Amino acid sequence: MTAVSIPASNPFPAEAFATYGTAGITCVSLKYMLSVQRELNQYLTAYSLDKDRYGAAIGLRGGHGSGKTHVLAWLAESMHGAKSIRGTATYGKCDTSKFFDLCYQLMTQLDRPLLIELIQLALLNLARAKVRLAKITESLAERLQTVGGLQLLQEEKNIDLEQLRQQLLGEIETSTGAKEISRVLLDVPDAMVGASAHRWLTGNDIEDVARLGVTHQLRTLPSDGTVDGAVEAESSAISALETIAALHRMAGVPLLVLVDQLEVLLRTPDPATFQTSGSFIKKFVEQLARQSAMIFVAGLPEAWDKLLRDVSARFRQRDQIVVGSLSLAETRLLLDAYTQERSELPAFKESAIVAVRKLSGGSPREILRIAHHTFNKTNGNLALANEGVLLESARSSGSISDRAKLALATVDTVLPMYGTLSRDLAVEGHIVDRVLLGDAGQVIMALVVVKATDPLDEIDSARRVQDVQRYREDHWKQAELLVVTVGYSSAEVHSILGETSLPIAFNEKTFEGELRTRLVAITNKPKAPGAVPAPTTTPTDSHLAQTLSEISARLRELEQRRSEESARIQERFAHHADKLAAPLIAENQLTTRREVLDALYLLEEALRDGGSGQERKLVRSILVANEAYLHNSTLDDLGELYLETIALEQLNYEDPDMRSSRHNLIQSMRDSLRRPSGFRSWLDEPRRFAILLLGLFGAFLATGLVSAYRQGKELVSVPQWLFLPYPNDFISALPFLFFALAAVLLYAYTSVWFFERMRRARYQKRLIDLRLKVQERATKVPTIRRNYPQA
Repeated sequence: MTAVSIPASNPFPAEAFATYGTAGITCVSLKYMLSVQRELNQYLTAYSLDKDRYGAAIGLRGGHGSGKTHVLAWLAESMHGAKSIRGTATYGKCDTSKFFDLCYQLMTQLDRPLLIELIQLALLNLARAKVRLAKITESLAERLQTVGGLQLLQEEKNIDLEQLRQQLLGEIETSTGAKEISRVLLDVPDAMVGASAHRWLTGNDIEDVARLGVTHQLRTLPSDGTVDGAVEAESSAISALETIAALHRMAGVPLLVLVDQLEVLLRTPDPATFQTSGSFIKKFVEQLARQSAMIFVAGLPEAWDKLLRDVSARFRQRDQIVVGSLSLAETRLLLDAYTQERSELPAFKESAIVAVRKLSGGSPREILRIAHHTFNKTNGNLALANEGVLLESARSSGSISDRAKLALATVDTVLPMYGTLSRDLAVEGHIVDRVLLGDAGQVIMALVVVKATDPLDEIDSARRVQDVQRYREDHWKQAELLVVTVGYSSAEVHSILGETSLPIAFNEKTFEGELRTRLVAITNKPKAPGAVPAPTTTPTDSHLAQTLSEISARLRELEQRRSEESARIQERFAHHADKLAAPLIAENQLTTRREVLDALYLLEEALRDGGSGQERKLVRSILVANEAYLHNSTLDDLGELYLETIALEQLNYEDPDMRSSRHNLIQSMRDSLRRPSGFRSWLDEPRRFAILLLGLFGAFLATGLVSAYRQGKELVSVPQWLFLPYPNDFISALPFLFFALAAVLLYAYTSVWFFERMRRARYQKRLIDLRLKVQERATKVPTIRRNYPQA
């Protein structure tokens, strides 16, 4: 079995993408995370008071890999983990341009037990308000703490549950205008039709609609001749979701609606369909917001740019919160969030963080992908990451190629506004990525995207630019050459490129604006009659050939110098990387009893600091190491029980005894790892004891034979050995001494074994009692109180 090594497992994800519902490392110090957290905190704070309660929609804007889905998942975790007020979070990813698909995806996550709890809470709130209206019944409010209190007051004729239900139905109908949907919603607790009511509400077909008191399936509403049936079905889906939001409001439970991939919802070439989608977004936001729901919508920048102005006006902020595009300081925070999970790992140097920021363009996904490959190439010693290693990591991760494609996609969007676009022309053995043509077919601008994947490739890219520049001078004299650099570019090479062209460093935030500015200058440049103007970013004709020749010589010299430097670095790195990383890896392998004890001290610190995620990781490492090397069954039982107590705490069954129980479990794990002393050590190694016992009996026989021979030169009976016929003869006393010693040892061993067995039985009973306590606590906590502390 392979060794378990903490740093050997890479802390940075290889794919670096988030799916809703999966736990991941979160860096809440990032600017956009702080903005999102502030919006959520304000909403929950205001929700606790009826007069301050509000609903709203917030937009999240970011490119691919910016972390939008991760933000939505974190919002849901924050809602579920709130201590004083807790609510419901439902997530939907737009898979089609049909709005009812999104609505039913959101409602499917609201299972029937949840809706029943919400109805019970709403009835409790109405009952409390009703009994407080009169002085004589005001004291009854103190008894309305649970659903059982409702039943008890019903039996005492102090309240009428059916009247309360009709009141709840009336208030939901009045606030939503959806009478039929409201009636079906309140049928969900019914034992006979409740399951069918829930299926109908969540867009599933039911066999007998008449039994539910309706005439159609919810998502297949027939057309009335004036409104298209599909449009009516989408409107009904929004109304159904609004009705559930109204129930949340009546129950005093916040509702968080999370919508991902807005761009898919708007992906239609038909202007009429696009207009309809925009109207549905407005309807969706308006109706949920008036029921005090908070909506977060995430999408690509192009999706938000396509939305009409009156749609953005329905959001709490007209400008969306920009996700991703990390600054240098935020890049450092993100990398530290992963390396701090492993305190033994060396951190990135500042120069490496700067290089990672340039290579990734601030995209969180690309930052983590580059860091993943860097970790592998340095064997976990991130302090060894130099420019060459980072460039190679960016190439291995595909980050630079992906950003080059993104740059060209932006170019393809902008250039057609200024002329005719032509792609991928072969010039002097090189590819000119894009060419802009004027009305007469003349070349106005040539664009080359250069990307550096290593120091030598950077020089090849610069040489490619010079070759294209020569061709431009010979054949496209009126055109300008525009160079877009993607990834790291050293100051030396950048200055060489700048002598014949003015490069644009690709940055997702500013690239489109810089490109437009350059195109406006190129297309509006005045032309003197009969004269061929020189490009503004190139040298004059008389000096161009000499300049290009000098640049080629400098590039050859730089290439030779970098080749020699790269060879030296690779040789030195290959010699020292394993040597430097090996002690770090070996130091943290949990292969011995001592190392597991050290891990238990770290576990105690994590428990003291309240880091349940770190606790879980450490316990799992200990269990894996125990399974691979130590084979301690007691430690295995204790570790499994420890994980159960963590799970109980995370399910919000708050029990102050759980933390003290975990402290006791850590101490018990230490005890199970301590080497036994005295007779207990013989219990752990009975073979040694058996050998000693056999040796004593062998000595008994041998000394008995010698003693018998000395007495009568002949063998005597065994009992005579034990009666000491010659008390003053030491040799004659030896058989008795060996026999007595063997008997004493055997008795002591049997006694210790017996008491040890009793001790283990008591210990196992304590474990069983604690496990039963955990299970009992999980089943006895009132469901509503557990899920909604504000109740």
